[in-house]
Amino acid sequence: MSKLINLAFVFHFHQPHGQLKYVFENILKKCYLRLLRLFEEFEDLRFGVHLSGPLLEMLKSEHHEFIDDTKHLAQAGTIELIGGSFSEAILPIIPWRYIPDQIRYFQRLISELFGCKVRGFWLPERVWEPYLVKFLSSQKVDYVILDDQHFLLSGRKREDSLYAYTIEEDGRTIKAVFADTKIRYLIPWHSPKEAFNYVKSKSSENGDRLLLIVSDAEKFGEWTSPDWAEKWLREFFSYVLSDSSIAMVTPSDYLDKYGVRGLTYIPSASYDKMLEWSGGYFKNFFLKYVEANLMHKKMLRVGKLLEENLSDEALTFYLRGQCNDAYWHGLFGGIYLMNLRQAVYENLIKAERIAFKGKGRVEVLDLDLDGLREILIEDKYLNVYIKPSDGGSVFEYDIKLENYEHNLVNVMSRYSESYLTDMRADWHKRTLFREHIFSKDVTSKQWIENAPFLDLSDLSLASYCLDEVENNRVCLSYRGKYRVKDRTNYLIVKKKYEVRDLDLLVDYRIQNLTKNIDGLNFGIELCLSPYLSYGEGKTPTYAVGGIVNSIFESLEKENAESFILQAVKDLYLKITWSPKCRLWIEPIYAKARTERGVVVIPEGLALMTMYQLVDNLDVTFKLSLMEKRD
Repeated sequence: MSKLINLAFVFHFHQPHGQLKYVFENILKKCYLRLLRLFEEFEDLRFGVHLSGPLLEMLKSEHHEFIDDTKHLAQAGTIELIGGSFSEAILPIIPWRYIPDQIRYFQRLISELFGCKVRGFWLPERVWEPYLVKFLSSQKVDYVILDDQHFLLSGRKREDSLYAYTIEEDGRTIKAVFADTKIRYLIPWHSPKEAFNYVKSKSSENGDRLLLIVSDAEKFGEWTSPDWAEKWLREFFSYVLSDSSIAMVTPSDYLDKYGVRGLTYIPSASYDKMLEWSGGYFKNFFLKYVEANLMHKKMLRVGKLLEENLSDEALTFYLRGQCNDAYWHGLFGGIYLMNLRQAVYENLIKAERIAFKGKGRVEVLDLDLDGLREILIEDKYLNVYIKPSDGGSVFEYDIKLENYEHNLVNVMSRYSESYLTDMRADWHKRTLFREHIFSKDVTSKQWIENAPFLDLSDLSLASYCLDEVENNRVCLSYRGKYRVKDRTNYLIVKKKYEVRDLDLLVDYRIQNLTKNIDGLNFGIELCLSPYLSYGEGKTPTYAVGGIVNSIFESLEKENAESFILQAVKDLYLKITWSPKCRLWIEPIYAKARTERGVVVIPEGLALMTMYQLVDNLDVTFKLSLMEKRD
């Protein structure tokens, strides 16, 4: 008796919110359109297709013909459209209150664009928690795509993952099918014949097994040569088409014919590489990357605000702010990509602006849930978040003006990564108003490149005392120390933050308790992230004393008194200070692994205002938003 196998090939098409337009257009041309043409060419085969919500919104706006062609393929029965979360959100990291909304909004989008319902669910990054059963079941999801790694972690045998099962939680059930890990690494890196032979090796006399291939669509034209990838797929599909022992099906086809093999339970898990990158649990990314944790906790906070004043418009922006790519890092740039973080903050701040109905206030809270307090100065147009325990610095500075929503401190720190050997990690988060004491021979390049032992003080990582919280004003202080020639010296730093309409005012009072110390500079560091255009917009610029530079250019200037940044579109941030100072400006770069290898990635712009450390020093800053550059 001949052996038979059911083969399902599911393609995952995804571009995140915040993707640069030229990148999207390039992938569309090199990859997505070619895949559609192949589906049309091999119309006798059946394919599964998941188009992510962010990608569908881009296509709806820019390339509706792609949607029309996909709809035709679905109506012809060539492809099965598979559901997912509206913004490709990783469901276990978002508030439970909003999981049904992610599912329903995607179902609504599919119905609007394609006029059909979906049965299956593409689980983003296949990050699974057992409690998801009840949410998926309640939204009438028939089956979910998991990984054979999930199955193995439940204590089951690998060969048993070639069947569908029912998963139960709290009396609710959902069907599950399991993607094969090995063939994911064969396709398309090994020959079509080798991949085909692997498929054949999983056949059985009963013919009731399912070999499920899931693949990022970008493998076929974006990460490989488009012509080579198209040739590879055409050859593989031809092998399948010519072999009667292989039935190419969709997951729904298989479930309709064979049903499930029985009951199973699946623990918290993901695919093998995600478990490796995350250290076994996805939320570990929030422990490694401070910026990921702050975005995540911002998302949780905005979710609570929406519960008090929910609208469809605010909810749509909020769900978009849950798009997963910027919350983690693995093979791709992820959180290191400034434009992706920018889009998360932009959408969350839009939702927050719509929901905000109160008056200006100061709130003491634990935003990042580390057990230490932060302070939020919240007004109609600005949010300023301060962390006393992290140098009393500003870690988030939100503009809430309509159409200009942006976090001006969306700056990524540099981290140690296993694949990096030639870059020093940052020893503190890049924020606004962090203090240093340097000797006079320190250079701007040494500072920005983290040369060791430059800072002679304990100010940068100091835990400031919260002295006063009143209306829109916060006062902090710290008794610090610095060492010169093996001698410990002391100083008191007081700083006051105040928000007035579109202005942030910062006052410093520095009292040096050790007299007659020469040769030292007191530095105040400000790190900023201007808004990056997703389209063909020009690189943002800054101006100092009539000199206009790209944000990727350095500058040193004596007797500087102001700085103007093209902050958001045609909105500028002007920073003035008194007294005049020596000013350093350096672009901030990180290195990170991407699909193109390890690349240098811009992360923001750093300023250092430098003053001679004297007995007493008073410095005032004013940060103002304005519609044009003076």
